[in-house]
Amino acid sequence: MEVFKFILVLFTIKNNFIWIESCEITINEDLAGHNQPLLLHTNLKDGFLYPNSDDETIQINPGESIVLACPGGQFDEDSISTNDNVRAECTQENSFVVENKDFTGSLKDISCSRNPQTKVKTTLDKCSRDGVKGTIGFHVNAKSKHNYQSIIDFCHNAKIGHTVYAHTKIPAQIKNHQKGVARVEFKQDNFFKGISVRNVYRKTEQVKTIANIVGSMELAEDFIHDKGEYFFAKGHLVAKADFIFGSQQLATFSYVNAIPMWQNVNGKNWARLEESVRNYASDRNRDLEVWTGSLGILQIKDANRKSHDLYLHRSVVYDSISKAGVAFITINNPYLKSLDDEYVVCKDVCDDLPWFNYKSTWRRDKYDSGYTYCCKVDDFRNITINKDLAGHNQPLLLHTDLEHGFLYPNSDDETIQINPGESIVLACPGGQFDEDGISTDDNVRAECTQENSFVVEDSDFTTSLKDISCSRNPQTEVKTTLDKCSRDGVKGTIGFHVNTKKHNYQSVIDFCHNAKIGHTVYAHTKIPAQIKNHQKGVARVEFKQDNFFKGISLRNVYKKTEQIKTIANIVGSMELAKDFIHEKGEYYFARGHLVAKADFIFASQQLATFSYVNVIPMWQSINAGNWFSIEESVRNYAIDKNRDLDVWTGSLGIMQIEDVHGELQDIYLHRNAEGKQSIPVPKLLFKVVYDSIGKAGVAFITINNPYLKSLDDEYVVCQDVCDDMPWLNEKSTWKRDKYDKGYTYCCKVDDFRNVFPDLPEFQARKLLK
Repeated sequence: MEVFKFILVLFTIKNNFIWIESCEITINEDLAGHNQPLLLHTNLKDGFLYPNSDDETIQINPGESIVLACPGGQFDEDSISTNDNVRAECTQENSFVVENKDFTGSLKDISCSRNPQTKVKTTLDKCSRDGVKGTIGFHVNAKSKHNYQSIIDFCHNAKIGHTVYAHTKIPAQIKNHQKGVARVEFKQDNFFKGISVRNVYRKTEQVKTIANIVGSMELAEDFIHDKGEYFFAKGHLVAKADFIFGSQQLATFSYVNAIPMWQNVNGKNWARLEESVRNYASDRNRDLEVWTGSLGILQIKDANRKSHDLYLHRSVVYDSISKAGVAFITINNPYLKSLDDEYVVCKDVCDDLPWFNYKSTWRRDKYDSGYTYCCKVDDFRNITINKDLAGHNQPLLLHTDLEHGFLYPNSDDETIQINPGESIVLACPGGQFDEDGISTDDNVRAECTQENSFVVEDSDFTTSLKDISCSRNPQTEVKTTLDKCSRDGVKGTIGFHVNTKKHNYQSVIDFCHNAKIGHTVYAHTKIPAQIKNHQKGVARVEFKQDNFFKGISLRNVYKKTEQIKTIANIVGSMELAKDFIHEKGEYYFARGHLVAKADFIFASQQLATFSYVNVIPMWQSINAGNWFSIEESVRNYAIDKNRDLDVWTGSLGIMQIEDVHGELQDIYLHRNAEGKQSIPVPKLLFKVVYDSIGKAGVAFITINNPYLKSLDDEYVVCQDVCDDMPWLNEKSTWKRDKYDKGYTYCCKVDDFRNVFPDLPEFQARKLLK
């Protein structure tokens, strides 16, 4: 019998059975013309009732109920509850009976005393820098724990009065939204304390504000126009048109859901972008998650050509069913003339999205309308080496298993990808974190949440890595061991000590140093395959002695005036010394890096090379000449072959020059009061490069003497095989046979080992080709 009851509901009049029509609510016809109540599932957890995807109707079977709600008000009809919500049961032919009341009618006859009122709530959850999470929604006085219907969630920084991002879900049925819903005044909702935001957005106030910034009313009026679209509009983060119901659409009119956008950007490409996303949801019948906010800084110049900040806009769209997404970037600067690198945060993939332009006639490349491009979500989420780290005092980025050391970017771009829920270790060796609320220890774990946002363990701190810095640059620790190397040498390392229980020392350079003569025999590092994606523009720093070279001021030793004095004492003539060491130009002894600054990815690693234990005296004309070309060629090889390379750099012998009597003298840069010499000038420089996967290697030899006139046998330690390595000259215009730039030749590794047996053991079966 139960089965037959079910069939009677489904079929029309047949065989004299009575068919009971279901209730169909047509969005734009069957709801009150104003102050419409919310339409909710009886299980409030399921939220709003939405229409079908193919038409504007919501179908409710006879006997089924819905919840009608008037948050912040009550029902207009006397016969309906004074509570703000009631259940209404479908009876027949679009007629509803309200629970326990005599009211029976259509929904068009039920309205609220006012538009449903939103409630904006903030939480204790942190986001971004100094931001807190919050929601815009409707509070319904029901016993259910789901009595708050959130429609927008956001991250807001109250300190600067800025919403970092807002998020909503655009329903697949969005084309069936309520039309003709009149705009209302924006509300402040207890945000922006002490500020009248309504006043802030007036054109006259914008002109005054800009004038104060740029120092000129005339210049301000060139930016903000009295007429037309060149002014800052209240740009919705979540658009009014992203919602179905009038009540939801009006909820977007909160200043916490607005950021300043140039109106010609807001009304053109930004509006087209919003429209394209809604069309995608409709055409594919998919709910879409959308995050919209600001990213990066644009600048305008004042009367004195000093720059001041404006912002970019972003929108991230995600289909949670197919796990597909895209991030749209729009430049909020209609005065832009060209697309400089500073505006580009990813590779543009818009052309891979045919739906993006399918129903739109917009020009996304028009600057005055808001130049727009597209990113893969992973590219947008990723840490970009040169953009997403603090501008100074950057912490180390390490694997949580510290044994695996530093996190490196991909080989083909500057990004480090960390999936949501995964963690990394941030460390400030020798210091602490600059931000309040982060551990006073020198390292913390940070978990990726979404959109380049990280939550720091044991704190309320959630932010991007750009906002996390150390109190000082990570400090290196130089350690020596008891292991012997070469003659009178001991092994040591340059690295970072992190206060963890194990694997707490991250070595970046290891070396062999002879303290008796103040000379580093060789230094070794591994050049990563991703080296082209290194941090750029890292300023040089002072070299440190790190408890080496006792009793010597190396800073003083490398001054040109001191070099002239030292050479004069060796050769017995100030005039002859000045012929060797020139006060101007490149003929002097430079602090030649063994491991180059450019051999490392991160700023902290690059700065670690500025230790005198990583230095030998090189003629500057050679250091900046062929030696530099060798370093660059080796890095290019690592990039082109996508191989990590082990590199040992050091020297052979001591350079000699003739004194006033024509006798050869060894050149040292320091002599103490007892006449003991130290800091020898090398005769030959070497760089051994090894690919451990291909078991291939080569040794480069550069003669450290720009005054050489011919290649005597004393400078040749092996048969030259440079011509067997075409890659050596592919990306370089160097002339390896120029003596003043450092004559250079190449050895097989085994041949080189015959003259330098201190080279650590490894098997190079072939030449590096």
